[in-house]
Amino acid sequence: MHLLVKPPLQEGTIKEEKISIVSEYREIGRLLKASKEVEDVVKSLEDVRNSVEDPMLENSSGTGKSQMAFNLEANGAFEVFYMPCTTSNDSRQRVYEPFKSRQLAFVSCMKNDIDSLDTTNDDRSDDRQLKHLNSSEFEGSVSDFDGTDKKPLSVYAFIIAALSGAGTCIGNAVRQDVAAARDQRIRDKKQPMLFFLDEFPRLREDNRTLVRSILNVFRSLRLPLILSATNGTARKLFTGSDYSRVSRVPW
Repeated sequence: MHLLVKPPLQEGTIKEEKISIVSEYREIGRLLKASKEVEDVVKSLEDVRNSVEDPMLENSSGTGKSQMAFNLEANGAFEVFYMPCTTSNDSRQRVYEPFKSRQLAFVSCMKNDIDSLDTTNDDRSDDRQLKHLNSSEFEGSVSDFDGTDKKPLSVYAFIIAALSGAGTCIGNAVRQDVAAARDQRIRDKKQPMLFFLDEFPRLREDNRTLVRSILNVFRSLRLPLILSATNGTARKLFTGSDYSRVSRVPW
């Protein structure tokens, strides 16, 4: 499991006492790696790897949801990229602290990309009619990300850093670059990368696009993903929208 993807142009290290916290989780993971619960999750992941559906762990706090990431890592079927989706000052679980820089880097990438993709408030044109015709509202759906084939995004560079095991994330990349990094892992005979998003945020009106984007950027790339959440509203993330005449579009 990679401990850190650093924000662009920022250097940092993880102090030893923080590493020891992660070691405790890893030790428990080695004890539980072959448990029925872990094997069931692995089977579910294998069953949905080629779809846009993803397992979600929903339960109350203190029931081992965060620990499951390290259990899966020890199991060995996947290489686990653990990332808490908490606020930067959330200290409810000690395991969040070593991954704070990673979480901040990812959210920063995501917010920058949302701003660049949502052109409804673009003031670069003085022609109102032309501005309206060229504008589009970015909602963070799977189809929104599917339509960014040639658009360089910082979140794609972040995901490539995760897939390649790099310690830094700088600049932008396009979707084809992510596919190339994923294919390289296959050629190198590495285990599939599993992205484990812990404490997935509660859906609110003011964070709707960000929450959708965090989920759907991984779904659009068909990357194995687990959401861990304590709030029941996370279930809404797995509904669809009737935009298509043929089938429902993932939310």
